[in-house]
Amino acid sequence: MTNHLYANAVSLAAQATMCLLKKVPVLKIQLDQNAPAFGTNNHVIHLPAKYWQDNVWIALSGSVARAIHEGRGKNNLFMTHDILRYEKAFNLCYELVSPRAPSQLKDLLRFDPKSKIQAVQQGNYPEGVHGHLKGALTRYCKEHSKSREFAEEMLNDEIHDLFQFITNSNSFMGITYLFAEELCERSTLDAEDIIDLYGGSYVQMRNQSTLQELIRLAA
Repeated sequence: MTNHLYANAVSLAAQATMCLLKKVPVLKIQLDQNAPAFGTNNHVIHLPAKYWQDNVWIALSGSVARAIHEGRGKNNLFMTHDILRYEKAFNLCYELVSPRAPSQLKDLLRFDPKSKIQAVQQGNYPEGVHGHLKGALTRYCKEHSKSREFAEEMLNDEIHDLFQFITNSNSFMGITYLFAEELCERSTLDAEDIIDLYGGSYVQMRNQSTLQELIRLAA
């Protein structure tokens, strides 16, 4: 087993573990045995979480767990291959705080609003935009910039809390490694496999905790 294959498995497994902790059904985990170091053919298929924060944690849990597994510090959690997960988590934060476009700008921003906002921020206004419409567009773009900054702060807070949660958890990485080992053996885990493994690991950890408590009381 190559190191990158197992690291890929850990990343996928951590997402599944977080889903289960957040009570989000996992339908399938797929590990590409022939993928490069950061293969893009690896997938965790799950239903969406009800709360935005849970979706953020699920999106980033694989990257953070892999960083912990590889011994990277909390200031080096994300690599180039994590960009899509990071952007997904950022967009979830931004959706909460993004300004609503004024009615007079809806037609103007209907198609490709992101590019138009970026152009305005660089001083390039759409042709024919002037007067009150230009003022409204300028104010909206400024609000947009402030919202993005706030969303980045929100995301940084979530990353910090997620890292602390995983590193302080008595079970998260243990369950993740169990899933990862099975993935390396079988390449695919379906919903029934995941539930069986998770249930078995939970019972095992609960029994271990009970045994440790009995030993403590007897000491």
